[in-house]
Amino acid sequence: LRYLHTMSVPLFDADGHLEYILCIAEDVTRRREQDQNLREALAALREGEARLRTIADALPAMIAYIDANEVYRFHNASFLRDFLRGPSVLGSTVRSTIGEQRYRVLEPYIRRALAGETVVFEEVDESGGRDVAYQITYIPQTGGDGHTIVGFHVMRQDITSHKREKKQLIMLSQIDALTGLTNRAGFFQRLDAAMKNSTEKGALMAVMYMDIDHFKPVNDTYGHN
Repeated sequence: LRYLHTMSVPLFDADGHLEYILCIAEDVTRRREQDQNLREALAALREGEARLRTIADALPAMIAYIDANEVYRFHNASFLRDFLRGPSVLGSTVRSTIGEQRYRVLEPYIRRALAGETVVFEEVDESGGRDVAYQITYIPQTGGDGHTIVGFHVMRQDITSHKREKKQLIMLSQIDALTGLTNRAGFFQRLDAAMKNSTEKGALMAVMYMDIDHFKPVNDTYGHN
């Protein structure tokens, strides 16, 4: 089966009478096959993008992609809902989206990511009436040559619960369960912090040691617990 593209051109003599018709035919079979292959490739690309969008939107993390000009090219539903809290910003720059003051805070991390470094840092969001801790990761994206940085991926994860649990575990490890007083580990942690503070300020510090007389009979009578 072959496909032909035809065109007919009538030619007239000096008196205006039809003299003959010039017919031109071009075999466009290969072009149609190429067009069909292109349509199938585009359909597969759109299907892949839709699948990626579905997966990205289902993730609890906030995900975005920013190109080398610091323009948003992709973000998932969580990023739009929990971070931007507004309409889509695709095609907008980071600076125009988050404002000058906040941009100055993030700019050093953006520069490092666009220089090819994977950057991980934390920040606390106080805008919602409560402190929410986030861990942000910037992952550089290289171009086709494998060297040029064409942008970076952004991942924002809420680590508030993790930070709270970690703080609680540290506190429990430094508190005596029976008395609620600072234990040996807590004492050395506070002593170390006090010494650093004293050094930074160039000030003296004091440590007081207290002994309790006749405490041994209490232990011997009631037990150490």
